[in-house]
Amino acid sequence: MRAPIDVPFLRALYAAQGQPWWDHAFEAISAFSRANTDNQSVLPQSEATQMIGAFERLFGLAGGDEKALRKSLSTRFVPVPELPFTSCERFAARRYATCSSVREAWIADFFRLRGHLSHGHRGNKYPSAWSLNEHLLLGAFLFPLLLKLMLAEAQLYTLSSRDRASLNAFEKLAAAHPFEKLAERKGSHDWGWNRILGTEMLRLV
Repeated sequence: MRAPIDVPFLRALYAAQGQPWWDHAFEAISAFSRANTDNQSVLPQSEATQMIGAFERLFGLAGGDEKALRKSLSTRFVPVPELPFTSCERFAARRYATCSSVREAWIADFFRLRGHLSHGHRGNKYPSAWSLNEHLLLGAFLFPLLLKLMLAEAQLYTLSSRDRASLNAFEKLAAAHPFEKLAERKGSHDWGWNRILGTEMLRLV
């Protein structure tokens, strides 16, 4: 099955090449592509390093500054409604006491886990709130949406209903457990991820 090509998105990326932020956006896209390769020889630990680097470059950050990354994500992207980090059962309150939202706590946790892994630690010394695979899934979902948001701010792209629903759903997706199925009354199962996105789409109708 072939994935559909998002033609408006591609046209907007082409038009963005004259923007003052294009160089670091292009670096971010390159890092994101390396983090999402189908090459099985690329370890998830390396993908995490590339993914965090992609977010840092997208926001024009030099890298290595957790507070700057948290602030950039919190201010450049505001879902409706926002979820306070205390609404998510994943969190140990003391560790995220300075975070105001689920998305800020998520990027902080991802940043710290990436640092733990990049220094060669493979054990459980850092008790991350999300698994590495969950972080990679959420990062792969959010990065293109943030890029679309930047293009929309530059009046080069118009966010679709699905784009807006996905942005609004991100914190709910992060607060859930994306690899767990939800049981239905008749014994069938559904992915909670799909249910959350479907609910957000209906809100915009």
